[in-house]
Amino acid sequence: MRESEVVLLLETAAHFSAGLFVIECICSDQVIHRERIEGRIRDIPGWHEVGWDHVERTIRVEVPPLTVDRLTVDAMEPVEDNIRRVLDHITATSQRRSRGDRSGRASR
Repeated sequence: MRESEVVLLLETAAHFSAGLFVIECICSDQVIHRERIEGRIRDIPGWHEVGWDHVERTIRVEVPPLTVDRLTVDAMEPVEDNIRRVLDHITATSQRRSRGDRSGRASR
């Protein structure tokens, strides 16, 4: 997701006094990532399948890394660990926000 899209979502959430938690999902193992992309069949009507060349170009060239406050989880980690990290992040961020601390910190 592009930074400008995330900023628009954050602005929209703020306009409606809603919380928004940005969770970035990555796959740190390029071989596994490629296997997953090339082996998947999404079969979503009206959507085309995306090949590895498109994903690699998007990651490396078209979409710079996010700088907004977010949590990054790695698909190479156990799902249970990632779920725990997401829930912990939501709890901690909610507590910070309720105290009025709006400082943005990206975490891994």
